[in-house]
Amino acid sequence: MGNRKTPGLLAILASAVSVAAHGHVTNIVVNGVSYRNYIPVQDPYTNNPPLVAGWTIDQRDNGFVAPDAYNAPDIICHRQAVSGKGRITVAAGDTVQLQWTEWPDSHKGPVMDFLANCNGPCNAIDKTALKFFKIDGAGLINPPQQTNQWAATVLINNGNAWSVRIPPNVAPGHYVLRHDIIALHSAGQQNGAQSYPQCINLEITGSGTDNPAGVPGTALYGANDPGILYNIYRDNLNDYVIPGGAIISGGVSMLPQSRIQITASGSATPYGTTIRASSVITASASASTSSSVTAVVSSRSSSTISFGNSTSDTTTLIQTSTTAATTTITLTRTSSTSSSSPSSSSKISTSNNSPTSATRTPSQTPSPTTFQTMTTTAPSAGEPTQNLYGQCGGMNYAGPTRCPDYATCTTINPYYAQCSPAPVPAGAQSLYGQCGGINWPAESPTSCVPGATCKTANPYYAQCTPA
Repeated sequence: MGNRKTPGLLAILASAVSVAAHGHVTNIVVNGVSYRNYIPVQDPYTNNPPLVAGWTIDQRDNGFVAPDAYNAPDIICHRQAVSGKGRITVAAGDTVQLQWTEWPDSHKGPVMDFLANCNGPCNAIDKTALKFFKIDGAGLINPPQQTNQWAATVLINNGNAWSVRIPPNVAPGHYVLRHDIIALHSAGQQNGAQSYPQCINLEITGSGTDNPAGVPGTALYGANDPGILYNIYRDNLNDYVIPGGAIISGGVSMLPQSRIQITASGSATPYGTTIRASSVITASASASTSSSVTAVVSSRSSSTISFGNSTSDTTTLIQTSTTAATTTITLTRTSSTSSSSPSSSSKISTSNNSPTSATRTPSQTPSPTTFQTMTTTAPSAGEPTQNLYGQCGGMNYAGPTRCPDYATCTTINPYYAQCSPAPVPAGAQSLYGQCGGINWPAESPTSCVPGATCKTANPYYAQCTPA
């Protein structure tokens, strides 16, 4: 028998929305460099949050935008969205990975990405003037089927990460990347779909010439579109229509999804500043890998160039020339780490917070990251606790290092560690997993990972939520 639920049950399930897990994008990875996003559950409470490319949004509840707001500005980049003050540089043809907080399996639905040309810097753009065109979009996987596998399921299976390629034919310029998951678990009734749009400012480089036409964000979806008002609790689903229009030439429905290895952390570039940089990365199966970066810095202030971690490095910094306005610096690194594909990433910064606009030889998608758990001294009772997926360590980091009981501080690279879900004990359920309800199999777990409790949403559904 298929996974069927009656209309009455759908109404009951819809009442569980207030306790269901939602989410946001925590970081963006480009060519192995991880950039922090705006963290809506943390940054509003911080006096001096870092400059990021992600848009500031009112999502302290990790919540969503409902269909009754699809014709209002909140659907563009989420509630009360204001453009980020920085941008991330990416070459046309590169892959961008968006890392989400843990996404619940119950929130099935499509994943889509759009671009909008700002026709100039994006930091002060009127969001209602942006015209978005679709560059990817996936919904129901391999229909017809009874297993209810969706693009959001693929994202979950990829460690809650989604990779999208910037079309190689798109003209260079300043763009807003709009990334959205639409959860359909309550979409069988009016106003039941849940959109989670996230916007990131990009500077796209390259030689593309296409400037696709787009539509305002308020015209992307309609409350009664067949991909918005849709009952997922049916057998042999085969009629789902992905919202948001057609994908442009050069885009793809969905890349093969795999985790991109993080080799360094980076900072968004503020608007109004310019640095030209070129990066040449060579790699072979031999025992050494060489990387060199030459940067032209439009400032007389001191500059630093740092690479991602490796097991054994020899770094040489040579100042080759200096004029009143320009310093040319060449940095060469020789590493004993073997590699069969480019895995080095560079980060350029200046002491006066001058921005960088890097043009790199696009790297291949690296192999999946192997995470390493950080061992720390038990924190004192009064020490502040970081959120799940929040930063908990790394070079020059001075914030909270304590994670919730259901999370572990995991080192991704020397510059960044984050609170990741802790291993789930045998017989327990993970955070936000189902732990009870009518017809819940007797052999299925009813206890939760430490730090969480099994909370009943309705007679048919209970889930593990933070205690």
